Amino acid sequence: METWTIQIPRNQYTSLQVGDEVYSKSLIVSNSGFQQGSSGARLGDVASIDNTTSLDDGTETTTLVINVFNTGGPSPSINDFVFFVKNKINITSLLGYFAKMQFKNDDKDRAELFAVSTEISESSK
Repeated sequence: METWTIQIPRNQYTSLQVGDEVYSKSLIVSNSGFQQGSSGARLGDVASIDNTTSLDDGTETTTLVINVFNTGGPSPSINDFVFFVKNKINITSLLGYFAKMQFKNDDKDRAELFAVSTEISESSK
């Protein structure tokens, strides 16, 4: 089976696990200035995760090995959006007693958040 190795910043994708699915989408900038995804493809599954790697400049990274499904197919380009989807094993709710969220708009234009929702169930008394 063909494998690909990619490096990502260590502080990104902290919930990534072996077995999660890897997808790729090419981004296209429309006339209105928004980025839109073209047709995407499932690349494969995460085979291994190494959190001990770093770049030459000292930036801490995570190295991922991906089992590729479509061997011989096109690989993602430098500007493609690569994202991860949890496998079906992780279908339960989050556990814990505390949650903290922060939403930021780094654009100069005004933006409006339509909705935020959560699922809460009492786990103990």
